[in-house]
Amino acid sequence: NIITQPGFASWGKGISEVIYAVSRIPDTYLVFAGGVHPNATKQDKNYLLQCMKGAKSIGMENRVHFCGGFLSEEELNLWMSASDILILNHQFVYGSYSASAMAKRILCAERPIIMSTDVRLSEYVDGKHCLKVVPEDVKQVEMAINRILGNEELQNHLVKNAREYAEIYSWKHMADKHIELYNKVL
Repeated sequence: NIITQPGFASWGKGISEVIYAVSRIPDTYLVFAGGVHPNATKQDKNYLLQCMKGAKSIGMENRVHFCGGFLSEEELNLWMSASDILILNHQFVYGSYSASAMAKRILCAERPIIMSTDVRLSEYVDGKHCLKVVPEDVKQVEMAINRILGNEELQNHLVKNAREYAEIYSWKHMADKHIELYNKVL
């Protein structure tokens, strides 16, 4: 089993919790498909180093892979297509509200998704588009992974609904809606 967390690695991405959750699941590997943002803070860089040391200290060094840099679209697609589950374990740590571009990106990856309850991911519905977890709760992350791995019907359900959601909010669909609105007004 391969679990992948795509995107920039930083303090607010719940990396250590995902490492500890996966450490409890036999025959499961973890990939962090991305690196530190070029403008990352020293705190972000130190956090990532601590996560790497933490993985080694619990014997996960052969089950965790940090890609360690910016990935091209092709590289990111390759990692995601090789995965059984994608996870975004965002934590609300910066005190600002924004959106997650990676969340929108992974909806079309044809993989079941686990997302945290972070406000940046609030538009996605638990049990419909993804499974939701409290990002600091290692046991919840572990249980969500096991729930997906053990249930092909749930996997298919999450993938189908995520894809449909992505299609509704695609650039093409939104452009068509704007054109439709403009034609009504004119």
